[in-house]
Amino acid sequence: MCNFLADLQENRESLESYFTGKDMFNMWKKQTLEYYTSKPVTHKEIEELDFETRIRKRDELLTQKFSNNEQK
Repeated sequence: MCNFLADLQENRESLESYFTGKDMFNMWKKQTLEYYTSKPVTHKEIEELDFETRIRKRDELLTQKFSNNEQK
C-alpha cells in the first residue's frame, strides 16, 4: 500500500509540474489498476490451533510443497 501511495504521489507531482502529460499519467493509472485488480483480496477464516497441531500442519504443507517441486 505504501508503494502504491508513493507511486501515486510521484506520478501526480510529475503530472502537476508538467514533466509528464495526462496521457502518460492515465497509462500509469491503467497499468496500476490492472496490476492490483489481477490480485484479488480474499477473506479466509484462520482456525486457532495449539502449537503441536500448527507444527504438524506446517510440516505436512512443506512436505507436500517440496514433493510437488521435485516432481516438476
